[in-house]
Amino acid sequence: MLRGSPRTCIVGFGFSGNFLNGHVLTIKTPCDWNWDKVKCENQEKNPRITWKGKKAPADMNQDGILIKSTTNKHGPRVDVELPWGLKVNAQFGGKWKGKAYSQTYFNGGIMMAQNRGGSQCGHCGNFNNNFDDDMIYDYFGKLMGTSSGFCQAACPK
Repeated sequence: MLRGSPRTCIVGFGFSGNFLNGHVLTIKTPCDWNWDKVKCENQEKNPRITWKGKKAPADMNQDGILIKSTTNKHGPRVDVELPWGLKVNAQFGGKWKGKAYSQTYFNGGIMMAQNRGGSQCGHCGNFNNNFDDDMIYDYFGKLMGTSSGFCQAACPK
């Protein structure tokens, strides 16, 4: 894990826009976890990937999108390459009662080329590979600090 990149726990990614010609790509966990009932509401065994509203194969090379699904010692993993140099990875985890299909979350990463669509900025960083000028949060979302003061949410014009 990169320094300055706090861990996340997420259940889905969704991508759309001009670079995908308005189509939508989604990546979701195999399990729809019901926190009230403490159980998985479905029994999918693999991450759920959709492209253009339809189930996508675990491995796909179509429309400028490359999807590669693997399994490692931590569980299922999906790596995606999208147009404009956008790369996405999702490492799934969270087994309920030892059942392999109950992957309830994933840790994910999104990497993109610098300045493809103009200035890049974010609430917590400016994507310049210098983690010392980005905001750093702990597991519970509490600000841990940054070496250059409070980050600016506004993008430079």
